[in-house]
Amino acid sequence: MKFHPGGVDMLMKAAGKDSTALFNKYHAWVNFEFLLEKCLVGFLDPNE
Repeated sequence: MKFHPGGVDMLMKAAGKDSTALFNKYHAWVNFEFLLEKCLVGFLDPNE
């Protein structure tokens, strides 16, 4: 968090809640699907 250009305070405003609108306001250019692709472990089976 200390390396985030907006600072820790900006991140803490979004902590623990849906921050989609805030993210899109400042990071609309970010390809989040590409960034998170490496983090995908698998999919949940809705039948289990």
